[in-house]
Amino acid sequence: GCFFRVPKDGSKLEVVARGLRAPNGISVGPNGEMTSGDNEGSWVPSCPINWITQGGFVGIPDGVPGNVKPAKRDEPICWMPWNVDNSSGAQIWVTSDKWGPFKGKLLHLSYGQCSLFNVMTQKIGDTIQGGTSKFPLQFASGVMRARFHPADGQLYLCGLRGWQTTAARDGVFQRVRYMNKPVQMPGELAVTKTGVDVTFLNPLNAASASDPGNWSGWWFNVKWTKDYGSPRWSPTDPKKKFDKGVKDPPGEVFEIKSAKLSADGRTVSLEIPGIMPVTNMILRCKIKAADGSDISTQICNTIHTLP
Repeated sequence: GCFFRVPKDGSKLEVVARGLRAPNGISVGPNGEMTSGDNEGSWVPSCPINWITQGGFVGIPDGVPGNVKPAKRDEPICWMPWNVDNSSGAQIWVTSDKWGPFKGKLLHLSYGQCSLFNVMTQKIGDTIQGGTSKFPLQFASGVMRARFHPADGQLYLCGLRGWQTTAARDGVFQRVRYMNKPVQMPGELAVTKTGVDVTFLNPLNAASASDPGNWSGWWFNVKWTKDYGSPRWSPTDPKKKFDKGVKDPPGEVFEIKSAKLSADGRTVSLEIPGIMPVTNMILRCKIKAADGSDISTQICNTIHTLP
């Protein structure tokens, strides 16, 4: 259950972090950033996207040396609901100059849901938190590994079908190209003192984006325990538990009081009364872009702290 580092000459093996359960892939960013996924199970309430730090602990106490085990795990970037990603793959940083507005972004792969996500991060003090937005793509098998080709600058992904995946084929090797056309997706996410700011990659239609009726959301908490996975718990009533066996992640609906569009037409500031730290927030919108195209998207994020 360790995240290891090996130098180029192979002279030593060192432990960077401990506590992983069954990570199916990692990433190292252009500036040394380290991430991993993991899979729901014992000590893993749902699939996290971990931000790995030197000496970190990310969940499983059993493999930590000594008699005194950690009483708290490092917080992940976000926790992903089981129907969004029930079995994670790797992550990859966009280093290609040919992937348009995603240059410098972190991507996450889902083996279980055969999906690709844009990971949006926010740093408040020493805390890194964020969420995901799914690309409008469905892969033929459970994608686990991805690389940007040095020649064409596009993304190549591979994976297979096995345990608990929506895959249609036994294996896959597919390419995702940026076609120099508008991408109608969220690009950035930031929690504020009064709500959430969602920044899209292209301008939005002011009337639809500013209508709070076009936005909806709910939230819940999962708990880090030795149990396999975690029930969903109410953020406002800690004793209230939600049924896991429904299509949408169960949770508590919260009010979106207002939605204000920025002057550049790309950022929507949502006013959410009573916003608080939660392990899982789900935001949905059905709006229009400035060019008239429809945008129907979902953001799944975690709030560790407020600014």
